[in-house]
Amino acid sequence: MTVKLPDVSEFQSPASGNAPNWAGIKSQNGGAAIIRVGYGNAHLDGMLVSNRATIKSLKFGFCGLYQYLRACPFTGCRELGSTDGGKWR
Repeated sequence: MTVKLPDVSEFQSPASGNAPNWAGIKSQNGGAAIIRVGYGNAHLDGMLVSNRATIKSLKFGFCGLYQYLRACPFTGCRELGSTDGGKWR
């Protein structure tokens, strides 16, 4: 069985003109989505609260959350549980 999940963030919003149709998504895939929590260690996604509230109100069976991170290969980066032996310090 294949289930298609939308992966959404603040880039899919009413202001951008391409907001998710959550009711339509639920009718197509049974109620499953992945939403972005934030970007890096200081940016909360501008649509997280709204998207999560709507998904919850529609009783989605699955809501995945993700934090978008990037590698920081230069001196001065803060570590988030590094496993590289201090290579990037």
